[in-house]
Amino acid sequence: MSLNLTLNSGKDGPEIPLSQTPTWITFICLSYNPRTNKPDGGHKAVRKRYIMWLESSLQNRSWNPEDLKLQKEIIDDQIKLINSVKNPYFSYI
Repeated sequence: MSLNLTLNSGKDGPEIPLSQTPTWITFICLSYNPRTNKPDGGHKAVRKRYIMWLESSLQNRSWNPEDLKLQKEIIDDQIKLINSVKNPYFSYI
């Protein structure tokens, strides 16, 4: 079973669709601080780590030029959406 990262606008706000994440990426993005029991660096840091993973997903693959362009557009659109959330709240399902 995979644990996927989720994003809401505020703790009780609507869910923002994200790309499916492998469990280990979900754990890295959330990176809980044992002293605070909250994500290390807060939810804005989770957003930063998730965006870094999204951008790196274009690397280390053999893309034909059309697919690469399409995938980059999809990722750029998702990054804009994620950055538009003023009060991000990340969790997992």
